[in-house]
This record gives sequence, structure tokens and C-alpha cells, in this order.
Amino acid sequence: MGQTINILAPTLKFGGYGIASIQVSITDNGVPVATRFYYFSVYEFLAVADSVTTNYASLHFGIQHNLDISNGIYSTYLYDGGSQPSAHELVIAVAEAVGDLTP
Repeated sequence: MGQTINILAPTLKFGGYGIASIQVSITDNGVPVATRFYYFSVYEFLAVADSVTTNYASLHFGIQHNLDISNGIYSTYLYDGGSQPSAHELVIAVAEAVGDLTP
């Protein structure tokens, strides 16, 4: 079964001034391993997803916080609980949701 990453939909925080929050949960064979909240400016968010190399993608929540996602680490990708076929598709779903939050 392996490790599963579930990234919940981002939400605006602090009165909607472009500061968002996103929750990332990781399980290993169904057992919770970690849950982390990232708070970041939607203007400093960066997503890297290559359409050729779909087994690796990366999220950058501002300057200091990066989240690398690959099939070498995770076997299952979820966005807001829904299955995603690859790291590439997961990162695209997150990037589109963050883009929708831009004031």
C-alpha cells in the first residue's frame, strides 16, 4: 500500500489579505504519520509540475517551505480526499485552487 499524501483545499485566512492555509496529511499503510499546516502568501506560492516527468512535482509555500512529491516517496495521491493519478495532477489541482484564492 505505501505512503499516501492528502492535500486539503486551501483556504484564505486572516480576513482575506492573500494569506492562505493548506493542510497536508501523510499516512503509511493507513497509519497517520504526519499532519502539517502551511501558511503562505498566495503571491509567493509556486508550483512545479512537468507534463513529461509526471512522477515528480513540487510545491513552494513562499521562500522557506517546499514540499517535494514523487512516486519514490508516495504511492497514492489525494487532493481534498479525491484520488489523483500522479504527483503532477495533484500539484496542478493545488495550484488551480490557490489561484482561485488570489484577491
